[in-house]
Amino acid sequence: MVVSDYILTLTVIILLALSFGAGWYFARRKFSRAHLPEDKKLIDFMIDSVDRLPDGVARFDAEERLVYCNSTYRDLNEIIADLCVPGTSFETLARGKVTRDWQGGEKGMTQEEYIAERVATFRGGQREWLEQYEDGTWVLARDHPTDDGGRVCLRLDITERKNAEDRVRHLANHDPLTGLPSLNLAQENLQIAIKMADRHKWQFAVFFIDLDGFKSVNDSFGHQCGDKLLQQVAKRLTGCLRQSDTVARIGGDEFLVILNEIKLITDCADIASKIISELSRPFIAEEGIAQIGASLGIAIYPKDAQDANALIKAADKTMYEVKFSSKNAYRFAG
Repeated sequence: MVVSDYILTLTVIILLALSFGAGWYFARRKFSRAHLPEDKKLIDFMIDSVDRLPDGVARFDAEERLVYCNSTYRDLNEIIADLCVPGTSFETLARGKVTRDWQGGEKGMTQEEYIAERVATFRGGQREWLEQYEDGTWVLARDHPTDDGGRVCLRLDITERKNAEDRVRHLANHDPLTGLPSLNLAQENLQIAIKMADRHKWQFAVFFIDLDGFKSVNDSFGHQCGDKLLQQVAKRLTGCLRQSDTVARIGGDEFLVILNEIKLITDCADIASKIISELSRPFIAEEGIAQIGASLGIAIYPKDAQDANALIKAADKTMYEVKFSSKNAYRFAG
């Protein structure tokens, strides 16, 4: 368990303890006319503490009526803040939120079906799920049944944690210099391309690109200039392709392109020529004008190979044939 998980667990424990205390206090106020001053001081402190928490807390009784909710819970449910008052049933809250902010139900459900599902989930025991609100906020929702038949609902804002996880996931699957997909992500996209090609009975192509003369740029102008050139190469490659295609940086000066759904082999030749032309144009930097080229090998699915690794190897082998012959050109496998 990582540190963030310990913090999250501790937060839940504190929230539960404080919310149980708050619920007990309101129940005491409702059913008893006698209020002990020393008890009230402690409970008022607990209620104030719950209301200051950055996470949402709500307490429902055994009849599913709202007993208490803190200000964060109301803020997170701003669209139904006017309904977040003691005595409102959970079904009324759910109905208000759905009808006021209906975005269309999952699996084609109607509003009434979606409301019924939300209420059934609420009654179904301890639950945990993620919600994303329109403003981009990520909330971890946890519902905990209580001994008296009621329910404590916690809404923990985990936006920062979720964004951090997304950043880590992005870094794991993308090249930090160019922002292009990494080899791992390219291989995943290749698997998807194979499945799509098999399903729709079409072809696709894999380009293996190695830059010609890149080492000379590094030697002449330095690695900082080389890095800037690679970033420009990424932009030019992306500009040659469709949004449905993939371009990945898989090595120092090596790139992989997945050209989806090709109808004619000549389409591959046209794009390969365009890529070579674009990469042959001078790169202007503060250090001077750099000139490179590109050797490009092309493998076609399913003609040249039937799996991802074999496709990459076929395109790679063909690229080296270009590299050791003419350079700054393309060639088809086979």
